[in-house]
Amino acid sequence: MAYSEEQIESFRDAYGQWQHRSRDLSTRMLTRLYLHNRSRMLAAHGLTRRLHTLERCMDKVYDLIDPADANPPRDNITDASIFLQAFVFNVFGAVDNFARLWVWEKGVLNRKGNPLSNRQIGLMPSYDIVRESLSVPFQEYLTATAPWFEYLENYRHALAHRIPLYIPPSRLNDEAAARYHELEAAQVAALKAREHDRFDELFDAQAALGVFEPWMMHSYGPNDDDARPVMFHGQMICDLATLVEIGEKMVDELDALPPAT
Repeated sequence: MAYSEEQIESFRDAYGQWQHRSRDLSTRMLTRLYLHNRSRMLAAHGLTRRLHTLERCMDKVYDLIDPADANPPRDNITDASIFLQAFVFNVFGAVDNFARLWVWEKGVLNRKGNPLSNRQIGLMPSYDIVRESLSVPFQEYLTATAPWFEYLENYRHALAHRIPLYIPPSRLNDEAAARYHELEAAQVAALKAREHDRFDELFDAQAALGVFEPWMMHSYGPNDDDARPVMFHGQMICDLATLVEIGEKMVDELDALPPAT
């Protein structure tokens, strides 16, 4: 088992706490007054919908691959990967929604005093105009969260432009990896010979190799934009928690703006 019983229990406790705060955040966003109708629409149909989607994705991933499960079915791994993809994309989208909500409500302008283009709106470290318009404590919080933003941007960009994130069905040691490649070559030979039953046997033997561990990743290699594999059960809770904290602080920023005149 990849996790101890104490870790599994901590997952359940933490998710319950952050789920409660996520729903409170949705309520705050839905019930507050906005200066612009498009801001109200974004809060109601963008952010709160994304937060609900994130909860649903987490529920499904935990149902498909329970943290205590040492050997989940291959179809469950595939389906959980799909929900993880939706989860990461909506975390990134929610961060972008918070940035747009702030820019619209505060009326953030570029260096020349003109409205920001879509490419200038965001909360990632490179969006300096938006970040500088926030309070100093919020700026400091975002700066301290730089490693999380780096992880999120890496996974989102791979998902959108290169290789979708997935859950490897097993971890192989050197011996198992060598056997995996042998079986793979034999599968190709079986296909060429139209020996479909033989191919299925080889596929099943290949699938039985290694040990399952709950990691997610995309590309693997030495390049800077390759993945740093992460254990997804805890990472999903971390992502929800960070997003909710960003949202709570953003609503505080919005509430501090001067009222409409």
